[in-house]
Amino acid sequence: MAAQYCTAPFPAELWHLVCENLTPHEARSLRLTCRVLANIAACHGFQRIVIHPYSPDFEMLQTFSENPFISRNIKLLVYQVYTLIYPENWNVSLSRYLSATESKVLRSQVQKCRQNFLPAGIWDKGFISMDDIRENYHQYCCTVRFQRQLWAGNAESDFFESVIPRLTALEHVVVNVNSDCSWPSPLDAFFVTKHNILKTDGEGHLGAMMNGLRASNIRLHSLGGIGLESFVISPEFLHTIATTQENLKDVCLRFGTWAECNAGKMREQARSRAIANFLKMLPDLENLSVSFTRPDPRISSSSKLVFPAKLHEIIPRGFRWKKLRRVHFQCIEADKNDLLTFYEIHKSTLLSLHVGDMKLRGSSWGMLFDAMYSLIGPRFSLHGLNFGVHNDPGKANFGKREEIVGRGDGGSQKYLPLYNQALDCCEIAGLSPATFSPKIAPPRCSVVPNYNPYSDILDSSILRT
Repeated sequence: MAAQYCTAPFPAELWHLVCENLTPHEARSLRLTCRVLANIAACHGFQRIVIHPYSPDFEMLQTFSENPFISRNIKLLVYQVYTLIYPENWNVSLSRYLSATESKVLRSQVQKCRQNFLPAGIWDKGFISMDDIRENYHQYCCTVRFQRQLWAGNAESDFFESVIPRLTALEHVVVNVNSDCSWPSPLDAFFVTKHNILKTDGEGHLGAMMNGLRASNIRLHSLGGIGLESFVISPEFLHTIATTQENLKDVCLRFGTWAECNAGKMREQARSRAIANFLKMLPDLENLSVSFTRPDPRISSSSKLVFPAKLHEIIPRGFRWKKLRRVHFQCIEADKNDLLTFYEIHKSTLLSLHVGDMKLRGSSWGMLFDAMYSLIGPRFSLHGLNFGVHNDPGKANFGKREEIVGRGDGGSQKYLPLYNQALDCCEIAGLSPATFSPKIAPPRCSVVPNYNPYSDILDSSILRT
C-alpha cells in the first residue's frame, strides 16, 4: 500500500522523465523512498560504473549484474587497473608501511579517500595510533591478496565472462592501466603508491574484458584502452575485436611507451600493420584516437621522444571512413603525402584534427599547410585544428612562432585564413602559453597542454558519482 501511495500522483513514465533530470547520486537517493521508486530510479542511477581491481568493486558489479533493473541500464563501464603489488624483492612489511605513514604525499592521498579504514576525525589529532595503522595495513594486505589471486590465473577473465553478458545495455567500455592520473580510486586508502599494469600475458586486462564481450551479444559504440602494452598489437587479438564489435563508432588506443625497451617492442608489432587492418574492419568509425605516450623519466634513461609507428602502419592508405569526424594522433611518424592524402579523403566529414608530437618526414609543416590550403581554398570546414609537433632540427616546423600564428610578414600571411576566418577554435597543443604574444596570436586560438579524446567519459566528476 505504501508503495502505491508513493507513486499515485504520477504514472511511471513521468517518474522516468523526472529521473532523467537527476544526477546519478540524486537518483540513487530517490531509491530510498519506496519500492516502486527504487526500481524506477535504479534505471537511472547506475548508468556509469567504475571499478578497480578491488574486492568490494568486483562484488558491487556482481550484485548490479544480478539486479534486473540496474543490469539492463548500465551504459558505461570503466575498468581502472592499478596494482598495489610490489616486486617480490620488496614486500611491504608493517615496519616499512609504518614509515610510509610519515609521507606527506601519501597522508594527503589517504586523507582524500572517502573510505580509508581510519576513524573519523583522526586527521585533527595530528597523529595516527598504532592500532589504526594495523587496521589500515590489514585491509591493504587483503587487497594485495585479492589482486594476486585475480591475476594468478584466469580469475579476471572468468569474472567478466560471467558478468558482462547480463549488462545488455552496455555501450561504452574503457580499460585504463595508467596509474598516473588524478581520478579518485579506493586504492588511495593505503599508504603505498599505485603501479601500472601487472598482468603481461595474453592480451592483458583489455583481453579479459573482451572475453566477457565475446561471451555476450553486446555491440559497443565505443572502446577505449589507455596505457596498453605492445602485446595488444596482435593481428589475431585485434581481428577478434573487429569481428565481434564491428559496429564501433569510437576507438581510442593509447599505448604506453614508458621506456626504450617498450618502444622497441611497439615498433616491431606496428610493422605488422595490425592496427591498420583492425581499423579497416570498422566502417562506421566517427572518432579515432591512436597515440603513444611520452617516455616516463622515472623509468626511461632518456626523455627523448620516440615514434613507435608510422602513419601508414596505423591508417590504411587510400581507405575512407564515410562518417569520420574527429581524429587524434600522437607520437607517430608521418610522411607529408600520407597525411595530406588522409585529409583530402576525409575533408568532407572531418571536424577536428589533433596531431600531437608528430614527426613529419620529407617536408616541413609550412609546406604541408600550403598543400592543405590549396586543397580547401576559402572553404575550410574544420572546427578544430590542433598541432603540437616534434621539433625536427633542420626543418621548418610548428616550433617557429611565425609558422604557428602568422605574423603578416613574408609568406606566413597566407596561413591566417586557415586559423582566423574559418575555425570555431584553433588549439595548439604541447606549447607553453608564453610562446604567444597577444599581438600576434589568432583571436580564437587557445593553448592546450594535452588532449584527451575521452575527456567527456573520463571526467573526474563522473567517476566520483
